Amino acid sequence: MRTNDRRPAWHHDVRWLATLLLVVVVAAAAAASSLARLTAVVRIEPLSQQVLTLAVGPIGDEVRLAPTSAGYQAGSALALLPGVPVVADPTEIPNFGVDDAVSRLAGVWAERYVSDGGPATWAAIDDDAWRAVLERVDVAVLRPLLVNALRPPLFAVGIGDGTRIANWPQQAAQNPGQPVQPLVGVFVRVPPLALQGRNAREIGDLVVTELAQIVANEGADAARALVTNPNVSAALDAALAGPARETVHAALQAVVASREAEIASRLADARDVMAGNTPSSDPWAGLVDSSDLRRLDTAERRERVLHELAQRAVLGGSAAVLAALPESGVRERMVRASPVLDVLDRGTHRRALTWAWALGIAAALLTIVVVLTASGFGRATWPGLAWLVGALPGLAAAWYWRDLPASEVWPASPAVEGAWANLADTVQLTLGHIGPAAAETVLWAHLVPAGVGASFVLIGLAGWLGAQLRPSRRSRF
Repeated sequence: MRTNDRRPAWHHDVRWLATLLLVVVVAAAAAASSLARLTAVVRIEPLSQQVLTLAVGPIGDEVRLAPTSAGYQAGSALALLPGVPVVADPTEIPNFGVDDAVSRLAGVWAERYVSDGGPATWAAIDDDAWRAVLERVDVAVLRPLLVNALRPPLFAVGIGDGTRIANWPQQAAQNPGQPVQPLVGVFVRVPPLALQGRNAREIGDLVVTELAQIVANEGADAARALVTNPNVSAALDAALAGPARETVHAALQAVVASREAEIASRLADARDVMAGNTPSSDPWAGLVDSSDLRRLDTAERRERVLHELAQRAVLGGSAAVLAALPESGVRERMVRASPVLDVLDRGTHRRALTWAWALGIAAALLTIVVVLTASGFGRATWPGLAWLVGALPGLAAAWYWRDLPASEVWPASPAVEGAWANLADTVQLTLGHIGPAAAETVLWAHLVPAGVGASFVLIGLAGWLGAQLRPSRRSRF
């Protein structure tokens, strides 16, 4: 006899559709389960405290939990930012505004940057975290801006029109393996391979880029020493004195603006001191009992303040934390960390748990549909593969997360890096530091659906293998 095990065509369509939906639903359910586990009561407060630790200051750095005017004495100059040797004279303080302070900081740095180079400028800053931010801005923003500022004036005197091209192929032939000088009157030397296939304008652009790098590394005098042609030298001086300083100054203003609140607080406290008023000796007195704070050393004080802030973050998100913060640079950092804090609250846990259960039930129903519309051993392998495929991306991400390198510096403001770059750096910083504690939780949340899928697949394979190994029966006639 011959059995007909064919199924209607719509069974195949339903099976494929249900399988694809099952993959998506399993992945979403595992993600919701991960978030629910991460925001559970036993985990959410330590995670919030770790995020807050990152927000108020880099790991290993002293968290500034003291008044911004600490150490200021009437009649002395005021450092506009801690650890930065740019000051306001005592006679200026009464009428010195935040915009004036931002402009002065940016102006002093721009002047030193162009005259002495970036490394010498940033070395004078004692604040390790702030210096690291400025060094990143130097590489990503200031150097490209410097090239753009030098290019038009130098091109106007013939750097890129071919009239100053030297016989660099002959130089390369006479001194194999040595850098060559591509332009007459400009003693910038580059590898011959860097000039191969370039036209006159591209060679000029390469020389301008090298001059800009020399200015950024060693200062204007080092670049001037390489230019002997009087026209090019005059154009370089004009570019450094005008467009280069102005461009660097504007970029640094955007960076310093991210700390306007801290500058304003320092100026206000200095005015209070000059007026004979004593600023609040402890900005955290409203958050933690002052008698307790006096008994704590620096490390214990830090831990206590962060613990109190973490409790507020769990109950009310970033809004509750910001409401408890005094005006300081810490507040500016906390604003940038607020999207992360808003994820780690109890409301998120309830929503994630609801979604995890709803998606889990949907996954079970879709599994039943796939089983009913499949045939043979496919009743086990089809849903098993769907569960595995849905869980594997999360497993891979959690595995990668465990070894994700952690940055030590909170990113600069979005005005400097751009919104997307700032968001990416913030996410990497946060994920890198909470990864060791949180990645295992996410890993286990995805191992469960992966185990369900593997069990289904093993059942199907075992049935298929048993059918292959079963001896065939011979029929008698």
